[in-house]
Amino acid sequence: LCLQSTMHSASLACLVLLALIQYSCGFSFFRDRIPNGRMVAHPCKTNTLWNGVGHLVEQGGGARNAFGLAFYANGMMWNRTLCMKDSDGDGQTNGQELGDPDCTWTPSTTPKRTTGISHPGFKTPASQYRYSSTDPTTLDCSAAPPDCPANRESHVKTLNLTMAKGTMVPSKTTTYYCTSFQVPHDVPYHAIGFDAILDNLNVIHHMLLYGCASSTPEPTGE
Repeated sequence: LCLQSTMHSASLACLVLLALIQYSCGFSFFRDRIPNGRMVAHPCKTNTLWNGVGHLVEQGGGARNAFGLAFYANGMMWNRTLCMKDSDGDGQTNGQELGDPDCTWTPSTTPKRTTGISHPGFKTPASQYRYSSTDPTTLDCSAAPPDCPANRESHVKTLNLTMAKGTMVPSKTTTYYCTSFQVPHDVPYHAIGFDAILDNLNVIHHMLLYGCASSTPEPTGE
């Protein structure tokens, strides 16, 4: 959370964090419904996985990529029909890309191949295909990551707001946790940037931040 001082905004006395403890980033359990679903390589970055296999963004969530659309249309299950498709049009079937070339894999078993797993939703290797903004199956590997120069200005403060270390994750599917944080209020501030600090992608789905008055009772727990 980045805070910038200003003379035109109200001071925040506290923030309330509401976290939904659930499957991460577009329901990560779907990765277990496809062969090597947790081992899909990032088409542009070496030694990096693409966790949101069926989505256009690597963290998951939001719009689906070509494979995600095919997976959804197929009832969100792996079978020979989905395996034999070439969702991204790069000349390899989904099964070949995901290590199940014979289309025999079933959940909870080891695929025929567990190395050299490529992405079934984007043409790979990406370096061999020209990026097109109108073709969702291509990636621009030369694109620079998002940058916000304002975050580096000297008067900008950075706060790390995290749940208490050792917070237990219950076994039920959905749990909301609520806690509060004190933020600087020596001068008026407003938030200009956010970034997630996640040490377990399998349980955090989203977070909500609220500004509240100093008289607001402090919330804790579920």
